[in-house]
Amino acid sequence: MTLAEMYSKQTKTMTSLTQKLAESDFQQQMIRAFADGKVCTSLFAGLTFDATNAVAGNPNQPKIYLTNSTIPISTLPSAPPLAVVNKPVSPLSPNLIVAAAKGLELANIAGTYSGGNGIYSATFNVNFDDTKLASAVAPASVQIRFSTTGTMATQTIVQCIVGTPPTDGVPCGATKEGVSQGGYCWYFFHPSCTNGCATHGGTNDDATINYAGSGGTLENCRKVLLAAGWMRTQLAYSDAGCYYYDGYINPTLAKTGAGCGVLVYVNTGPGTAPWSQAIRCTDPATNMDAFPGGQGAPTWRACACNN
Repeated sequence: MTLAEMYSKQTKTMTSLTQKLAESDFQQQMIRAFADGKVCTSLFAGLTFDATNAVAGNPNQPKIYLTNSTIPISTLPSAPPLAVVNKPVSPLSPNLIVAAAKGLELANIAGTYSGGNGIYSATFNVNFDDTKLASAVAPASVQIRFSTTGTMATQTIVQCIVGTPPTDGVPCGATKEGVSQGGYCWYFFHPSCTNGCATHGGTNDDATINYAGSGGTLENCRKVLLAAGWMRTQLAYSDAGCYYYDGYINPTLAKTGAGCGVLVYVNTGPGTAPWSQAIRCTDPATNMDAFPGGQGAPTWRACACNN
């Protein structure tokens, strides 16, 4: 190898190392800029997407390519830009340039909505111009969560949500009256989930039905009950609370789509403690408006709400 070749190789190696340092530095700046949710909301609020395929793992998950030319480093009026399309993101490396086409991308959008409100997660990518790179690098990215409003066909981003999904078994929701399980916030209501969730951001139909209800599993229903502290509950899962008595003299039994819940029996005499029976109604399918059953013992439905 000639001296010129050795010099060229060393130069390329140094350029690649400098580029990696610049990319790492930009990645950290990006994480800090998005930490309080303000920059995130300023970028994405008002954007719309079709949520039909917004399911984790779906190859057709929606994407949004931003038309913005600048990412702010903060929402302060005098704040410098974090990145500008078609410009280097760091003085350390002139090769690390934000791609002019599809440089700013909101990808992997997934989540659920119900009652006109939704909660979604996504990956925000800053894609680099690969024709200018000294060596290949992955996009700089940050994970975000945001609330939406709309219908399945058209979801509109309202604001970004700071923090991570709740840990199982801890209070959740704006009022901290719910309990988290499986990434959802659960409440126990009598009568219906629709009525109960009205003051908690509306019902999360997908979780109520497909996590612990008729479309979910018995084990998930059990997890929700235990997370909520129903430790005295008999977990044999009776369907006693799945019937609604619509009369007192000659009651007519009618099945109700109450899904997962607890049938609570009151005290039967002095010194007698109340006890409860786990229920999981699978036929008919779980319905947000279903009135839970039970004769002389109310059924409390497990309902996932959006807040």
